[in-house]
Amino acid sequence: MNTMSLFYMIFSGMTLGISVFYFYIFARSREVFVQYWGLSWVLYSCGLLFLSFGNNSGIELFFCFKSVLDLFNVLFLLCSAYAFVGRKTPGVWTRFSFYICIWVATSQIYSFDPMSSSLPLSMYQAIVTLVLIYVVYNYWNVLFFEKIITIITFFIWGIGKAAIPIIEALDPAINIDTFYVGEIIIYNVVTIITFLLFFQRSQKKLDTTQHMFQIIAENASDVLFLYGNTNGSKFEYITPSIEKMIGIGPSRFYSNGRCYMDFIHPDDCPVFQRLLDTDDPETDRKATLRLYHKNGNMLWCEVATTKVTENGITVATEGIIRDITLTKEAEEQLISSKEARNVLLSYVSHELKTPITSILGYVTALTDGSVSEDNQKNEMLHVIYDKTRTLDRLIFDLTQLSKLETKQFSFDFSIVNCIELSSSLILSHIHDGDSRGIKLYFNINKRRMGDKSIIADPDRLDQVFTNILSNSLRFSQAGQDITIKFDVDKSMKFYTFSLTNRGPVISREDIPDIFDRFYRIKRGQQSANENNSGLGLTISKEMIAAHKGNIGVTSSNERGTTFTVSVPLFDESEY
Repeated sequence: MNTMSLFYMIFSGMTLGISVFYFYIFARSREVFVQYWGLSWVLYSCGLLFLSFGNNSGIELFFCFKSVLDLFNVLFLLCSAYAFVGRKTPGVWTRFSFYICIWVATSQIYSFDPMSSSLPLSMYQAIVTLVLIYVVYNYWNVLFFEKIITIITFFIWGIGKAAIPIIEALDPAINIDTFYVGEIIIYNVVTIITFLLFFQRSQKKLDTTQHMFQIIAENASDVLFLYGNTNGSKFEYITPSIEKMIGIGPSRFYSNGRCYMDFIHPDDCPVFQRLLDTDDPETDRKATLRLYHKNGNMLWCEVATTKVTENGITVATEGIIRDITLTKEAEEQLISSKEARNVLLSYVSHELKTPITSILGYVTALTDGSVSEDNQKNEMLHVIYDKTRTLDRLIFDLTQLSKLETKQFSFDFSIVNCIELSSSLILSHIHDGDSRGIKLYFNINKRRMGDKSIIADPDRLDQVFTNILSNSLRFSQAGQDITIKFDVDKSMKFYTFSLTNRGPVISREDIPDIFDRFYRIKRGQQSANENNSGLGLTISKEMIAAHKGNIGVTSSNERGTTFTVSVPLFDESEY
């Protein structure tokens, strides 16, 4: 065995060992590029090993095996070039490679001359090299200088490798070992350049991923955190979104591993500590906690944690904190709406039951002949008429309220002059108190109103005015008076009208509920006997809300009870 053969043997063995080790490490990678490249390197190393066997033994079969391995070596190299840019290798190259394999086997069986055997192989090598260069030049997204160096290296190696069999066939006496050494050196240069490009691209991908994660972490509403347990219990990482959630930045958590106790509801602190506890047997844990913003507002959060383990030992706890305040409020509103619906149904059944019972009683008395005198019949018919009107009003008000609350009520908004609207309301209701012996005093502040207008539905405002006036008349005694004022508030932003009566004072405890459905039921016998639905103020509040206004009430012994309605003035600059 001469020195060159020994060199081939040692170098090819080392190269094969390194390539197999590389392929073992990277074969499980999701990068198809490194899988193809590793396989190409292994085949090239095996080809070198067969070359050394052939040189030592002189057996042509070893050279045949080397030729086949070289075929697939360059094929997988081309596949890796396509995979580097996420493209699929055209199937024609695989078929082309198998055709050349058949040619190699045929030339071995029938002992073709060296030129006939080598020329198709060299042509295949040269063509694939040119295609490889084309792929690198057109598709590889690397720096121009790096691309040119890669192309030159690929060209020298590919064309040189294709030329070696032709040179050997033309002059069998020439010492071909020097050419093989040069090929090996250039291939290793190709390998180094390719690895550098791959690692550069991987680093670029990693930097991009980290940048994207940073953007997501900084802009996400949820809070991600990692709570370490190895070097003392502390937060090793927490996303900046914690500041949006509770008003405190991450630095506070890094400096004090137990600062969370300042922001979590005292009753929920043990729950959160259990979520962070690495000794807890549960791997995944979840709980709903109450947190406090630094401004004092409470929010509901859902916290989920998972244990992080290394070699079977729990070293940290990772978790996510999600603000579910809106969801929690929606759940509470759903519960409240169900309770309100049940109350509403009980109120409706109560309101319907009373007049229906009276109507049935009087109708029975009239139909069974137990009442014979005409004056008694007339009285019963009058009561039946009143109770029927009560039912009709109750059903109408319930229908209106239902449409208002489900946004199905229609309004006919227009620009209305404040003085004209006030005058129209006065004209429509100026005699409403006459039948009860109650005096109505009207006052329009025309100087403050001037030519100001509002966007409103006059018919709906008239309905609101009617409901409030009817309510005031109902609780006023004959001989008392009701004062009605039309004005613009001091800020010159709202048109207002107020009605003040001298009836029973509403207690401070009852005022927050004055606009609730069937509020009159709570007012005692005086209101319970009145012929009304108990929904007037509730409907009025919904209608004024649709006008983006407000309705309120004050009550005292000295000043009486005053209902005030405010509707925003029309501002042309906003339109």
